[in-house]
Amino acid sequence: MSLKVGNIAEIKFLLLCTEMGHIVSKPIMDGCNYDFIVDRGGVVSRVQVKSTNSYSKSRDSYVVNLIHGMSTNGKRYNSSLIDEIAVYIYDYDAWYLIPVVGDSFVRYIRFFPHNPLSKSKYEKFRIK
Repeated sequence: MSLKVGNIAEIKFLLLCTEMGHIVSKPIMDGCNYDFIVDRGGVVSRVQVKSTNSYSKSRDSYVVNLIHGMSTNGKRYNSSLIDEIAVYIYDYDAWYLIPVVGDSFVRYIRFFPHNPLSKSKYEKFRIK
């Protein structure tokens, strides 16, 4: 995924949260495990923003890589690092806000924003 799509996703996430009345802060320094801190009326979450425009024809889905670090052997996110992952599907302007629970999150997730009948377990986290 290009840096351009990632930057657009971060700006759109900031706008989305602001429109919802949340307070959003971005760490000044690089190297944090999260991109934003979101304050929802006193409930504060560390949020990592991921985005994709990578469509898999063979699986009829969009794939989002959830590994952090510079290599394919990067580390998985877990609840000690972040509280939520915000996923932006560029082609559909679709957002998912997924809570991170437990020690290790999956390496990638498939999304089906183009399928209104999708039974994906992540569909319940889609922001309408």
